[in-house]
Amino acid sequence: MFGAGIQEGRTGEALLAIGRRRPVVVARAGDRLSKVGKILDLFSNPIDDQARAGVGPAGVAFQAALGGGGASSGIIVRSGAGLRAVALEGDDAPGGGSYRAFGTPSVGGGGVTFVATARGGESLFRAGGGAAAVIAATGRATDTRLHGSFRGFTAPAAERTAVAFHANLDQSREGIFVARGRCMMALAANGEDAPGGGRFKALAAPAYGGGRVTFRATVGGGAAAVGLYRTSPSRSCTQVPPTLEALVVAGAPSSAGPLLGFGAPAANRRGGVAFTADVTGAGPTDAIFVDE
Repeated sequence: MFGAGIQEGRTGEALLAIGRRRPVVVARAGDRLSKVGKILDLFSNPIDDQARAGVGPAGVAFQAALGGGGASSGIIVRSGAGLRAVALEGDDAPGGGSYRAFGTPSVGGGGVTFVATARGGESLFRAGGGAAAVIAATGRATDTRLHGSFRGFTAPAAERTAVAFHANLDQSREGIFVARGRCMMALAANGEDAPGGGRFKALAAPAYGGGRVTFRATVGGGAAAVGLYRTSPSRSCTQVPPTLEALVVAGAPSSAGPLLGFGAPAANRRGGVAFTADVTGAGPTDAIFVDE
């Protein structure tokens, strides 16, 4: 699944999936939605720079700029029933207020999950699988072993009935969390021990697939300054820290040369992880690697 700009075509932008013989259009600028208007631009959100769609059993979800209706932005889902909006700018948001801006969505966790700004700041929402609900909200206590309150969120990663996400907390803390039903668990946080030595300094948005959560983190005082780490969240609700493992760290050898840095990971339902990496020092876009 990928987005692309198109020259000399019927549309200037489209979201496409790889078919057996050629790419298949999932959605395009100019597509119309009943009672909403039409899609003007894909991935126009101001909250994050992910610029990607969320894919799951319920369909393909993405953020888009809209025109010709009452809303200028929304979270759109393409499924067997066609295109539909699950959240629109100006709609009432669970917890009070109305949606003002949207981040990159993920499909799973009982519907479509996404970060949006509403009354009180950023919150993590679930919609499209029944009544919309708040999963975590700015100012709300984490109710986990990481004491404190949420202060902001990055793009979530959902699988089946659970959602993994990175959040900033008060007191300069940040962590990786998993929400499943009414249970919230903390998986990792800055200041905690990293596999291989040292302590986590900063963490980034996770990937979730095959029952495992993978995230990028920088490390202080260890043998490697950055790496990709993963863990399997407990099936029961617990506040016991899970066992973490290093998937790959800076300095690891590869067919393209030593790995110097990493982009955001992606995961599939079998637990395979794909990531971009820096092998030249020019940034983490030199090569794509897959761990199956």
